[in-house]
This record gives sequence, structure tokens and C-alpha cells, in this order.
Amino acid sequence: MAMIPIHVIAFFIAVMTVPEDVNQFTIGVQGKTIRWTQEETGWHAVELPRDDWGVYTVNGTQVTIAGEGRTMKTDVGRFLTVPEGVDWKTATQLSVAHESLGEPISIQRQDGKIILSQAKGALFGKPAAISWPVAKKEARHAVGMPEAVGELKHEPGAMVFEVKDGEATVNEILIKRFAVGGKTVTASYQNKSELKMRPRYTIELYNPYGMLLGEDTTGNTSGLFGDGPGYIEPGDVGSEELRIKWYPVDRILSKSAIPLPADWQNVKWIVLKDNNPRSLKAK
Repeated sequence: MAMIPIHVIAFFIAVMTVPEDVNQFTIGVQGKTIRWTQEETGWHAVELPRDDWGVYTVNGTQVTIAGEGRTMKTDVGRFLTVPEGVDWKTATQLSVAHESLGEPISIQRQDGKIILSQAKGALFGKPAAISWPVAKKEARHAVGMPEAVGELKHEPGAMVFEVKDGEATVNEILIKRFAVGGKTVTASYQNKSELKMRPRYTIELYNPYGMLLGEDTTGNTSGLFGDGPGYIEPGDVGSEELRIKWYPVDRILSKSAIPLPADWQNVKWIVLKDNNPRSLKAK
């Protein structure tokens, strides 16, 4: 069997799959690192043996290499099945032209990189990596209340409080404030009523961009003064550390192309819901 031009097939897939504004890319394949740069006449490659050096162009499934008075052509359709209407920018798999070439080619996308691989196969049994420069994204900083958080104000029984210097002042009939320090949230209470009262509410914590970071319902807290939830006498004060269920936002987005701002973990907004303290007649 004639030698399969793996780097030509990888080049063809790269041209079809990289973003349209990319004008240079590098392919790591078969232990070699090859760089192509787009010019007016085509894609120019120099990090190749002399026989493969030149300007690469693509027409349909045909790749033409021109250089030093010679022209070579490779029909990639001999190795890949390219259905009409395929969306190359989102495709996750390519079929091979015949069984002897192995299983379908997997296309895995990352920020600035595409990995080509086959579970078993003669083309990319050893994965190839296509990469290109990606502009570094500057950290964003939110200004003002996100629209989605602001809309919560209109939900029945919901109240929104801004966290300033690690505290959100509430000053309700029982809840005085919330203090936020890293992953610790402490609620302070002062009973302003004439009845014994026990806290009962749901709290949601949002970052400056409107991401829900965590939440808790007072039925799942560690309890007043560390000895379990209890009633507070009129005029008395109390506090408790809330058992916040924190969502792993960074892990959820770790495989995506969505960048997290530098301050994504900061709690900026507290939403209080179902604030309905239980009460008993004071002695």
C-alpha cells in the first residue's frame, strides 16, 4: 500500500475547520510540527521535507502543492467521506472512505485547538493537534446590577441586597445582616417583634455577572449558637453560619470556551426568598 499523506489530510481538515479569521496554524502530526501561513496564493508551508514544501491550496477535496516548478495533487476524498452540506465548523466526527482506514475520525474542539483522533485507524490512531494563536481575553468587570438579578425583585416575596465590604444589610423584623467571607456566610438576627421567632427563608448568592454561585434554606443550617435552630426571644440577638450549597461553576465550564472573569467567585448580590419566620407567643 502506498504511503498515506497524513499531513496533507490533516492540512485539509484544518483549513475546513479552523475559524475563518485564522491566517496561520500549526499541526503536530507523526512526531512533526508543521506551520502554515496564509498568503495571497494559498497556504505556505516551510517546515517540511523538500518534496512536500510549497504553497498548499484546496479545491473541493483536492489539495494541490505547488513549488519550485512542480505541482503535486492529492484527492483527500480517497481517504475521507465528505458529505455535502457538512458544517465543518461544528462537525465532531468524520467518516473514512473505506474500512481498511479504521474507525471514524473524532474532532475535539478547545479554545485555539482541534484534536483529531481515531480509536483505531491508519490515519489518526496517533492523535494530531491543530492549533492557532488566540487573542488573550482581558478580564471583565461587571458594572451595576445584572438584568436577570434585577428581575428577581419583581418575584413575589423576593428581596435583593447588594454585598458591600463583605456585608449585606437587611434590617427586617428578624434578619439584620449577612456577612460573606470566602465560602463562609453568616446570618445575624435581631428579634424586633413581641413574639419569639425562628428564622425560615431561602438565600441565593450571585456574583457580579448574575451567575448563581450557591444557595441555602434555613432548615439546612448549622443552627443558632451552634446548638441547632431555635427561637429568639423578643429583643434578643443571634447568629448562625449557613450551610451554603456552592455550585462548581469553574468545573462546569472547564471544558468550554467560555472564559471566567477574574472576580467570578465574588458574591455581589444576595437574593432573599420565602422570608417567613415562625413565631410563638413570648412568655
